[in-house]
Amino acid sequence: MLRIVQSASVGQAKRYYSEGLTREGYYSEGQEMAGHWGGRGAAALGLEGSIGKEAFAMLCDNINPVTGGNLTQRMKANRRVGWDFNWNLPKSVSLAYMWRKEEREAILGVVVSSMRATMGDIENEMATRVRKGGRDELRKTKNLISAEFIHFTSRPVDGTPDMNLHGHIYVFNSTFDPVEKQWKAAELSEIIANAGYYQAAFLMRVATGLRELGFEIEAKNGSFELAGIPRSLIEKFSRRAKAVEAKAKELGITTAEGRDGLAALTREKKVKDASISDLEPIWWQRLSPGT
Repeated sequence: MLRIVQSASVGQAKRYYSEGLTREGYYSEGQEMAGHWGGRGAAALGLEGSIGKEAFAMLCDNINPVTGGNLTQRMKANRRVGWDFNWNLPKSVSLAYMWRKEEREAILGVVVSSMRATMGDIENEMATRVRKGGRDELRKTKNLISAEFIHFTSRPVDGTPDMNLHGHIYVFNSTFDPVEKQWKAAELSEIIANAGYYQAAFLMRVATGLRELGFEIEAKNGSFELAGIPRSLIEKFSRRAKAVEAKAKELGITTAEGRDGLAALTREKKVKDASISDLEPIWWQRLSPGT
């Protein structure tokens, strides 16, 4: 399902941008796609198009990139910086994206538009907490500041990543309160509680878009796979998920939260020098019998 992970620190949030998330040449070579700003909050600050490292870092520090002053009033040392929204796809979509080169742009367009539409649903539920006049309640603000990144590979297993088309959208802990006329900390508790609903909405949009491209869809346990791609092939390119599951079984971890934590602890470093064209021969070699 949709994973929403809070940043542990300002430093971690800044590394989110700096650790290779904005490599160029993404359509033909890179493992990641250059980031883009999103949300009505970002537009209000004049943040549109490609993400710049300086503006991203300023938001991590709760600095208004336009004025240079504090964005929200509170500047606590342990201030919550933001959340990483991790949008996952069925493995068969990644296989189709890599194998059918002539349709890559169309498939990617479906994924990105579906993710942005679902983030629009989430933005309409954005809120802040109101504590003035003895009140303690939520007020909808319907705006957010987000940074969108698309990835094409998983974390490596034994030094090599598998194909894994997925999206990350970083949502900053800032939203503009239209009543109090100021930027305040965001309140995402209800959004996080409904993560399963948003993941389902995202997958429904992706499935609809892929059908319009001519793909056949098969429902699978609350998700879907593309018809004609056997389970054995999906398993060949799901080594990271299998490695995490095996470790979880070894340690007796049964919850989704426990597996998420285990994934973070056991992951290998990204392979930054290998391009998609470098990886494709390695991937397709696995299609031969016995690999």
